[in-house]
Amino acid sequence: MNKVSKRNLLFWSGVALGSGIAYFLNTKQGKELRQNVASTANDYSDKVQEGVKSTYASTTDTINEVLEKSKSKLNTLEQETKSTINKVSDNAKKAINNFQRATENIEENLN
Repeated sequence: MNKVSKRNLLFWSGVALGSGIAYFLNTKQGKELRQNVASTANDYSDKVQEGVKSTYASTTDTINEVLEKSKSKLNTLEQETKSTINKVSDNAKKAINNFQRATENIEENLN
């Protein structure tokens, strides 16, 4: 068989098969099949929608928990940083006062 006749055979076989399927889908049994397929698709879409909503809710809850923990940690770090800065500042003031007293003592001893 040459290529053209094979292509023609495949084409007309496809046309015949498509016509047969179209005819079947237009019968009473075909209509029932289409309704069953449509209702099954709707059922699956409802299940998918429920799953997406559930996943969205759990993801949102997880994100909110992470944000709250992050805020808490940042607040703790802020307080620790302020405390450390205050300690360093106090130590610097003490060092400056000690240096001033030492300078005054040296000046008194020199006079």
